[in-house]
Amino acid sequence: MQKQAFILVCLVFALAGCRKAATPGKSTSSVEAKTKTTPYQPKDLTPPELFPARAKGKFGFIDKTGKMVVEPRYEKVLQFSEGMAPVQVANQKWGYIDTEGKMKIEPIFNLAFPFSEGLATVRAGDKFGCINKAGELVIQPKFSGITPFTDGLATAILEQNVAGMMVRGWGFIKTDGIFVIPPVYDAAGVFREGLAPVKVFGKKWGFIDVDRNIKIEPNFEQANQFSGGLASVEASHEDRYLWGFIGHDGKYVIPPRFTLARTFSEGLVGIQVENEKWGFVDNTGKFVIKPEFADVGQFHNGLVAVQLHNKQRYIDAKGKVVWEEK
Repeated sequence: MQKQAFILVCLVFALAGCRKAATPGKSTSSVEAKTKTTPYQPKDLTPPELFPARAKGKFGFIDKTGKMVVEPRYEKVLQFSEGMAPVQVANQKWGYIDTEGKMKIEPIFNLAFPFSEGLATVRAGDKFGCINKAGELVIQPKFSGITPFTDGLATAILEQNVAGMMVRGWGFIKTDGIFVIPPVYDAAGVFREGLAPVKVFGKKWGFIDVDRNIKIEPNFEQANQFSGGLASVEASHEDRYLWGFIGHDGKYVIPPRFTLARTFSEGLVGIQVENEKWGFVDNTGKFVIKPEFADVGQFHNGLVAVQLHNKQRYIDAKGKVVWEEK
């Protein structure tokens, strides 16, 4: 434990070198690192009007009626956010299209994620950084992972060779790429509603505030971010590990009785029951859509992607099928 503590202290002091590394130049890939300073942009809460959909092995986008709006010609796609969506083209590179299917940011990245607060995480070489909507790198690719920004903060993973050992730590960065909460956690989620789930080294999962104060003790095996006042957590219960939902005080609002649980969105959350089927419950734990799916996503603008019999479909909040893969 003493050696581990020493390594963690060294990792914190090593951040000074990480700050100095954020200078303009070329990254480890062919991506041109045009560094720009971007002011904080509040998250665009406009719900997406288009949804990823697969047809004949390719991906495009449908609207809320199930009509294919962007023809399926991409290898992979992710959801629209702030007017753009990440898409993978034939050469396996990722770029961004607008809602008309026009390429707005050229496909030069090894991986790309949706925009949040004006920034999107991309992978250049084997490291992650962030671009703005002009496709310019505003955070150089020097991290092993970056989550979407929420309230001006993102979870970032830093790997450093400290005292001859490769050490990985999770912390939180601002939009300038500088840590405001050092990477001293074994794992971490994103900040929502003023709290973030973190796994404390040598302990379990709990929740901290932006000042690093532990607000909910690390007593959980796993934990997800808050949404709608609730967070899903996994804990030992009657000799089993089950998922339930807690409030900001750390007390259960929905008792642990699920085998897996996701994060609330638009008042509903995907949960898995003992037969490994997924359904949706409301914030009282009552089933709204019965568990019959192989997998489910999160609701966006009234629709959610689900998988049934190896096919993708979209359903509404009442379980009605809006679109199904042919």
